[in-house]
Amino acid sequence: TSVKEGLLLKQTSSFQRWKKRYFKLRGRTLYYAKDAKSLIFDEVDLSDASVAESSTKNVNNSFT
Repeated sequence: TSVKEGLLLKQTSSFQRWKKRYFKLRGRTLYYAKDAKSLIFDEVDLSDASVAESSTKNVNNSFT
């Protein structure tokens, strides 16, 4: 299984700020933590996820 990992910005639950978080995609599961050395905070099962083109055009670093 291939692994992709690195820093991404995650929007806070109040939708007012963005925080850097360390993400790791392994297989069909996305894990994230505060940083590369921290314990995993949460994981997201992407088994039923699909990919679609973003309706937001000409916006850097965005996806939906």
